[in-house]
Amino acid sequence: MSALTTLKSITHSLDITSRRISTGQRTSSASDNAAYWSIATTMRTDNAVLSAIRDTLGLGAAAVDAAYQGTSSVLADLRSLRAKLQTALQPGVDRAKVQTEVGAIQDRMRATARASGTTDESWLAIDSAAGGRSVRQVVSGFTRDASGAVRTSSIPIESGAIALYDAGTAQVTVPATPARITAGEAIPGATDLSGTASVRFDLSVDGAPARPIVLSGATMISAARDLAAVTPDELVRAINNLIAADPDLAGTVHAGLDEAGRLWFETTEAGAGRTLALDRTGASGPGVDLAVNGGFEAGLAGWTVGANTSWNQVRAPARSGTAGYAMGTSGTPTTVSQTLATVPGQSYLLSFWLKNDPGGTSNFFKADWNGATVVARGADPAGPFIEYHVTVTATGPTSVLTFEARQDTNWWYLDDVSVTGTGGADVTLGFGAGASDHRVAAGSDAATAAARGLLDTVDPASGVSVDTIDLTAIGSGTAADAALARAIDTVERAIARVTESGVRLGASRTQIEGQRSFLDTLMKANDRTIGILVDADIEEESTRLKALQTQQQLAVQALSIANASSQPVLSLFRP
Repeated sequence: MSALTTLKSITHSLDITSRRISTGQRTSSASDNAAYWSIATTMRTDNAVLSAIRDTLGLGAAAVDAAYQGTSSVLADLRSLRAKLQTALQPGVDRAKVQTEVGAIQDRMRATARASGTTDESWLAIDSAAGGRSVRQVVSGFTRDASGAVRTSSIPIESGAIALYDAGTAQVTVPATPARITAGEAIPGATDLSGTASVRFDLSVDGAPARPIVLSGATMISAARDLAAVTPDELVRAINNLIAADPDLAGTVHAGLDEAGRLWFETTEAGAGRTLALDRTGASGPGVDLAVNGGFEAGLAGWTVGANTSWNQVRAPARSGTAGYAMGTSGTPTTVSQTLATVPGQSYLLSFWLKNDPGGTSNFFKADWNGATVVARGADPAGPFIEYHVTVTATGPTSVLTFEARQDTNWWYLDDVSVTGTGGADVTLGFGAGASDHRVAAGSDAATAAARGLLDTVDPASGVSVDTIDLTAIGSGTAADAALARAIDTVERAIARVTESGVRLGASRTQIEGQRSFLDTLMKANDRTIGILVDADIEEESTRLKALQTQQQLAVQALSIANASSQPVLSLFRP
């Protein structure tokens, strides 16, 4: 009886072990281990849900990527549009022909926005009247609380903040904008300021007197690691440091780089009352004259007359043109001066033509540079115009050129004054080409407008949107040039907003990809946990199977022996 009981027990264990080896699980049903089976079943369910969420994230990632690629393409088109408008601002350009190119760019941007979607709708071309501005929710995960309730989480995508075009007519408040001036080209990766090359910006905020910002070897020596290869970031830091050091500019304007590497200046406050004017001058290489009205053909424009102002006239004779400046004061001298925008440390060639009137007795004539006499004449005989030139050096952002003379009986005649740089290439940092560049910008007040997209919302400052810019409607002339400049500012602001939209989409794309990666890791972790709970150790179970098979054979043999031993005893009881 004992052998039979042992055999039954071994057979039962052998069945369990065989099932574990065949299924690979030690807990395949609730009867094996109710607690482990329940936990494993729940985790399998969770993994099935996570797999579906991962697929949903894949669809969301595709939609975000389509919008991101569309935004990047439109951003490139906006830069092209900005260049076309800048070209149209140049004298002599046929704006009707440029408008043909502008219209093609506008059409291409609209087509790109409509096509930037993975389903029937695009996130870049919406209709707010049909709920197009609703926040898109991309399901990203779920949680299970202590009570077993499941809650899903999602990544919000604000379509209203990234839409480029909106067919709806809802009203929204357009925020006020600051005055901003952006360069037409990117700053080179390295700018050489080790020699005489330099650049100067004169900034005027809200109509205040312009203040100089000079970038040269002298001002950059502590801001750049290598003056022969100054980086864009080093230039921007230096500009902002110079602005902060100027009490008239500090807190009113700042500089930076846009996504294309272009330098911009922007007022710190927004509103229609904010204005910004910029004048850029380079190192003033040979041929670039800093003197204003040096030939006196515009009278005394640009010049300041001081001391004895009697017997001074703009008239013939002249070395060139129709007029020069006659200086004939008696008793005390007269002065005529001009303040020039210079670069500290830069050398300049001062040149002028001088004539003593026939029959006159000259008392004296001299030319001063920042108070120091550089040319002095006394009893010159009567004769033709003679050229005088001398090299001078600027010690600050402005230099004062002064001519002082006395002629008791007749006249000194001064003409063709020029001040030109003696070397150094012009540095533009993307603002125009050549010796100088002048730009202005104005901010705009907050206003209520149709809730359109980033490119079809009317800019209060210009009265047009990027989508409706039309050079043929703007026309030509001074007023048209001002309107075109405002339209360029509208495009600049649109570039900034679309760039921000790209940043939003890029961040969402990174977040989605990170969540997908996390879900993969979480599902693998769940699989490992399920394996720990329910998977059988095949090696261990195989060893156990062999042992049980041996035990089964021994039990059968023991039962056979027991049965055989009972036969002699039973024969004693037979009749």
